Amino acid sequence: MKRKILNCLLSILVLTCALACKNDQFEDVQLNYSPDSNYPEYLREDSFENDFAGFWRFQKAAPERIAITSDPINPKNQVLRVELRPDERTHGGNRTELVIAGHDSLGYRSTYGFKFMLPDSFFKTEDSNIWFLIHQWHDEPQAGYNWKTNKHKTKPPASLIVQYTKDQGYQLVYVTGLQTGDLKEAKILRSPIELKPNLWYEFTNEILWSVYDIDGYSKPSINGEAFLKDEEPTVYARGRNMYNTEGSYYKLGLYSSGQQKNSRTLYFDDFYIRSKRVGYAPITLD
Repeated sequence: MKRKILNCLLSILVLTCALACKNDQFEDVQLNYSPDSNYPEYLREDSFENDFAGFWRFQKAAPERIAITSDPINPKNQVLRVELRPDERTHGGNRTELVIAGHDSLGYRSTYGFKFMLPDSFFKTEDSNIWFLIHQWHDEPQAGYNWKTNKHKTKPPASLIVQYTKDQGYQLVYVTGLQTGDLKEAKILRSPIELKPNLWYEFTNEILWSVYDIDGYSKPSINGEAFLKDEEPTVYARGRNMYNTEGSYYKLGLYSSGQQKNSRTLYFDDFYIRSKRVGYAPITLD
């Protein structure tokens, strides 16, 4: 009898946790329906005016590393402030990031954007070449594995990176495609706009998630201008962008190569992301 009661309590606990995790993904998420589609559009927005939207989760070494503060350029505006110090590690890396737990998967189209600003202090000289991911999509392990049992090391299928080299200084690049083991399909696109301090930049992107080269793509832009490949504007970066059908989750903030000697601060504003299934619809069986 005691065992039955214990099993019942465990079942209730597991169900409660599962429902909590499921609801956690949809906190502060708006669902929009249209008559021409069987699938809703999931909309997440955060202008960082008063408090954080409920869909964010935080990866930070100290509470003050992520905060809402006054815009350094316009004190009437509230923005997100992210700080990363070189000697701090959390969740396996030198990072301060905001995370969305929900996943976009095969056949989903993600359209999103945000504004960002680098203060003067970001442009410090370093002793070695370094990089900072200021946004990334992070893949999940294959079905049946977790991060402990999965030995399959991958790089993000899509990321926005501030690179520093001693010769060229600071540059903004967008990287998409699969990089793991001997598989090297990453495409590197460079910003047509030079990064300067104390200026707001607007990054927008559209991704169709696919395991196939024929239809997967990204459409990144900065201040409305397409990124460059081989010095030419490239509207589409085509190619597969999923390691598996488990999907990828969204991250915003600062993730470093871990070799910098100086702390960095970055500001964000006006974030949004719209996700909707547009292909690979499941077949309805009779």
